[in-house]
This record gives sequence, structure tokens and C-alpha cells, in this order.
Amino acid sequence: MNADAAAHMGIADGEIVELVSDMGRDRVRVETTPYLHPACIFTSAAPGGRSFGADAGDAQALGVGPLDHTPLRWDPLTGAALTQENAVRVEKIAEHEDNNE
Repeated sequence: MNADAAAHMGIADGEIVELVSDMGRDRVRVETTPYLHPACIFTSAAPGGRSFGADAGDAQALGVGPLDHTPLRWDPLTGAALTQENAVRVEKIAEHEDNNE
């Protein structure tokens, strides 16, 4: 995550946050960098926590891949899968838990 964007949100390097989309919620550990655009985040292209299913145990508890938040959609012209259309929101866990009270 962009370091300035994280600081603006009160998120520290190494803090665990939630990525939220229409596909669900995932907890991830933030690593900040000045080299990402402030409106973008980066996740590894490796399969994420939900990609392994329930049998993964805690091995992937804080891992998330881009496909975990990518709805399955198809380009109407070419029929290609639209796998680069990821829109997520980053939420501090404390703020999320406070909102549920």
C-alpha cells in the first residue's frame, strides 16, 4: 500500500487491515511503500487464503490473492475473462469493529 495513503488512513506498516469488496472480507498485513500509486494496493499473484479452501487451516490466514476479490466476468466482444477488474476498500479493523457496536 502507498505509504502516504496508509499514513493518511492512520494505518501503520505491519498493521493488519481488512480488504473489503463485493466478494467478501479478508484480513491482510499491510506493507507500505512510496512506489505504489496512492489509489492502488498490491497483492501477490499467488493464490490467497480463500483460494485454498477450508482445508488450508491457518497456513494462509493472512494471505490474499487478487482472484479472491475478482468477480468472474467476461468481455462481451472477445469472451476473455476480465481478471484485472479488482476494486477493494481498505478498512482498519478497529474502525470496522467499532462500527458494529
